[in-house]
Amino acid sequence: MSEIRRQMSMRDFSRQIGVSPATVSRVFSNPDAVAGGTREWVLKEARKAGFRPSPVTRSAIGKSTRSIGVLVPDLSVSFFADIARGVQAALLAEDYLPVVLSNDGEDGLRGVQRMIDHRVDALIFGVSDEAISQADLVAITGEKFPLIVVDQPHPGFEYDTVLSDDDLGGFQAGEHLAGLGHRRVGCVHYGEGTSNCEARIAGCRRALAAVGGEMRPADVVQVPVHGEEDVLKRTVVSELERMLGMPDQPTAVFATTDLFARDVMLAARRLGLRIPDDLSVVGFADLNFADLTDPPLTTIRQNGLALGRQAAEMAMKRIAEPERECCRTVIPTRLVVRGTTATAP
Repeated sequence: MSEIRRQMSMRDFSRQIGVSPATVSRVFSNPDAVAGGTREWVLKEARKAGFRPSPVTRSAIGKSTRSIGVLVPDLSVSFFADIARGVQAALLAEDYLPVVLSNDGEDGLRGVQRMIDHRVDALIFGVSDEAISQADLVAITGEKFPLIVVDQPHPGFEYDTVLSDDDLGGFQAGEHLAGLGHRRVGCVHYGEGTSNCEARIAGCRRALAAVGGEMRPADVVQVPVHGEEDVLKRTVVSELERMLGMPDQPTAVFATTDLFARDVMLAARRLGLRIPDDLSVVGFADLNFADLTDPPLTTIRQNGLALGRQAAEMAMKRIAEPERECCRTVIPTRLVVRGTTATAP
């Protein structure tokens, strides 16, 4: 293992070679202001001593800090952790430092403010609270600040964006269930206009409609985006028990996240329904517990690592080319068939 050495300060380096800190600073921040012979000599001595200005020092003299802020909702959820890992791998490979925070809502805006205060060069923004507007971010970051929006559509945002193909994922779920003979499919999703869920449901409905299937309003459970976690979970399970306890209950449920799919399985067991014999379940995300449920969960896999890597590449391109046109990249999803789906009863 290589030894990690303490970075030499600019003051120590200038003292070692016998010039003023101001001269060293100008060599790295404004080299044209230093005579050619002196500049080349200072740079040669810097290479010999292994000296280079720290990001904080470079920031203080108006240069890049080579750090990028990364804001994601919840690192305890493996999908968001994968996004952060993908960002980290791509940034470290190019000598950028990722500054990762995990929060949402008002905490998300506070996190943005703190990262801007610390002079990050760009921000990768992936919080799920769509009440945060472009105006909120412009007020903190400024009009031209490099910002990448990752896996949250945030309608109206004029920034580089990288997304999972939520519509495709919903279609893959609906197509799989339709192919198994299901024509009455229920759904559980986040409400309040959450764009990801709307796209997933639209894709699923389209696949069902192609074979005469449907997703009736009575078969849809809508979950508030905000609230106490324990209260929300009890509400979700209670509403699922109501839906699955109807005489003409759906034969399958599409859950717009794997977390909701787990709630569906709990509600079904409380009602004595067997999965997948009496009820099929499809989730979304392929979180790290999906293959550990009983039976293992059929789900739509999102590629968090690819999303993170792409977001990092976009951030670095935006820093290098601040005037380029905004772009939007969509990462495909994939159906993963396990044990929670079967032919309709």
